[in-house]
Amino acid sequence: MEISIGDGKVINLRVEIADTPEERALGLSFRKYLGDYEGMYFVFEQNTNSSFWMKDMLIPLDIIFIDETGFIVDIKEEQQPCVSSCPSIFSNSTYRYVLEVNSGFCSTNGVKIGNGVLVNLN
Repeated sequence: MEISIGDGKVINLRVEIADTPEERALGLSFRKYLGDYEGMYFVFEQNTNSSFWMKDMLIPLDIIFIDETGFIVDIKEEQQPCVSSCPSIFSNSTYRYVLEVNSGFCSTNGVKIGNGVLVNLN
């Protein structure tokens, strides 16, 4: 996967794909570690504004919402694991895909709303 951050700069990531309801529900739950340039890419069958949450998470995340044309429409940075009464995390815009990466990834790498995302499914 590549995120184009402008001026010809591209960030490469290795991602796991979550494209079934079961895989999306599990997500990165119970993971103790996620590499600096690794993530999970959630694929939905249609545009949605479903919520995410940090239930059963062990590491904080940045959550990147991507529209059907491959552009970032919202970012929720530094989402913390929750113990009980987990709050819902909503995008400000409808999306088709979601990328979860380590907390701080977006600020460290200059990832912003409007950046393009390209997925290579090889």
